Amino acid sequence: MRSLALAFLCFAAVSVHAANSGDWAQYQNLKANQFTSLTLTAQNHVQIAKLGKQMGRVDIEVWNYNNAAYDLINQFKAVTDYDAATAKIDADKREQRKTDREAFKTTCKANLAILDQAKQYLNQTATLHRTESQKKAIDSNKSFIRWVNGFVKSK
Repeated sequence: MRSLALAFLCFAAVSVHAANSGDWAQYQNLKANQFTSLTLTAQNHVQIAKLGKQMGRVDIEVWNYNNAAYDLINQFKAVTDYDAATAKIDADKREQRKTDREAFKTTCKANLAILDQAKQYLNQTATLHRTESQKKAIDSNKSFIRWVNGFVKSK
C-alpha cells in the first residue's frame, strides 16, 4: 500500500514538470506496468529513479532508490520466510533454538545477494539531498541490512 501511495505521489509530482518532456512517455509506460502486479518492482523503481534524475527531481530519485531497496528487502523476507523463522526462533526452547538459528542463518547467507543489491540502491542516495523522512526510511532499510549481515556473521 505504501509503495502504491508513493507511486501516485510520484506521478502527481512529475506530471506538471515532465508534461513536455520526452521522458514523460517512458515514465507513463513504467507506471502503467507497475500496476499490473500487486507490488511495485525494484527494477521499475530504479528506472523511475533514473528518470527523476534526468528531470532534475532529486526527491523522486531518492524515494525510488529507497523503494527499490525496500522491495528487495521484502523479497529477501519472502524467500527466507523471515517473519515465521524469527518468530519460531524466539518461541523455541533453548536446545531447539540453536538448531533453528543455524538453519535460518544458512538460509539468510544463501540470499545475501538480494540485500547487497538493496544496499547498492540505498548507497545511490548518499550524495543526494534527502529530507528527514527520506533519511529515516533509508536508515531503517540500512539498519535491517546491517542486522542481517551481523546475524549471518554471528557465532
